[in-house]
Amino acid sequence: MSQSTVEQAPNDEPIYPTHHCFDDCADFMNELYESGAYSELAVYTIVHGIILAPPDGEPHAHAWIEKDGFVIGRGIYKGKSIWYKVKRADFVRDARVWDETRYTFKEAVRMSYTLGGSGPWVPEYLALCGSDESHVWKAGVAKPEDQRDG
Repeated sequence: MSQSTVEQAPNDEPIYPTHHCFDDCADFMNELYESGAYSELAVYTIVHGIILAPPDGEPHAHAWIEKDGFVIGRGIYKGKSIWYKVKRADFVRDARVWDETRYTFKEAVRMSYTLGGSGPWVPEYLALCGSDESHVWKAGVAKPEDQRDG
C-alpha cells in the first residue's frame, strides 16, 4: 500500500495494529525517498515512543509519522492493511502518549546505520516491543482471531 493513499481514519470500526509499526514507518519514508520526492522528506517527522493505549493502559512501544499536525500510521481495517491519518491532538489523547523521541529522515537514516534496523533505538522503547500481540487501540473492543495480522 502506498503512502500516497493515506486516508482519514475511519470511526466506524477499530483499526488494529500491524505489530510492525517501526518497520511500517521506515517503509513509508523509504517509499517517499525512492519516489524521488526528496523535498517532501523534510516535512515528515518519524516518532518513536511509549503509549498507554486502551484497553489495558499498560505501556507499549509504538512508532508513527507526523506531518502538518496529523499522525500517519499503518493498521489493519476490515482485514486490509491501510495507511490512515488522525489529528495529532486526538492521537496523543487517545493513545495516551507517555514519551516520545522525534527524528528527521536524516537522523533516522543515521540511527539505522549506527544502531541497526528501523528501531526502536531507545532502550526503554525496545524493552516494550512485542509485549502484547492482542493489543487493540480502541477501548472495549477485542481483536477477532480471524483478523490477526500474520
